[in-house]
Amino acid sequence: MRDPQLDRLVKDLPGFDVVAALNRLNNNVACYRELLGDLCTNLDAALSAMRPLIRSGEIKEALIRLHSLKGMCANLGATALKRVFEKMEEVLSTSRESQYERLMTRMEQTIQQSLADIGATLQTEAPPALEPPPPEAASEDLLAETMKLLAGLLDQKRLDAVDVFKRLESLPNPHASRPEFGKLATAMRRLDYENARKALTVLAASTNIVL
Repeated sequence: MRDPQLDRLVKDLPGFDVVAALNRLNNNVACYRELLGDLCTNLDAALSAMRPLIRSGEIKEALIRLHSLKGMCANLGATALKRVFEKMEEVLSTSRESQYERLMTRMEQTIQQSLADIGATLQTEAPPALEPPPPEAASEDLLAETMKLLAGLLDQKRLDAVDVFKRLESLPNPHASRPEFGKLATAMRRLDYENARKALTVLAASTNIVL
């Protein structure tokens, strides 16, 4: 029997392959909704920054942002957005300036439609969150095992790395105030696996944990 929450997401997000994205998240709808919120933040920033970057000739920075957005969209099943970012990336990479304006307009329209769809979806009632387990003193061994698991998932660029990172965040962690942990959290919110892995490696080294 189909999950009604899944049916609602499929209906409300026509430009998304929701089923594939949830499969990568072990069907964790609450986590998917949270990641959609992060995607909105990144899309909103792109909407205001991309055109000025291109007009001012900062093509390299624009390409970096497009590549990051494309990866995030691929993980979240945002197929329509991924296609338009791929095309914009291709045109900028080959300096086809005559196509910039047309594609920029198309990209902005796709972003605006996706923001509207996601916004409407996130306003609907969210599934009830599970009660967090009572806090327990996390041993260094548990922290190390969780970080090792996260490292493996990041190497494979698996979306369920988000779940493991949330588990790491929920543990009483004496290292959470370190700058490296903040960098790891920022990269995970962006689904930036490469920089998340780098931050995790530095964090592990600074805490004498071998990944």
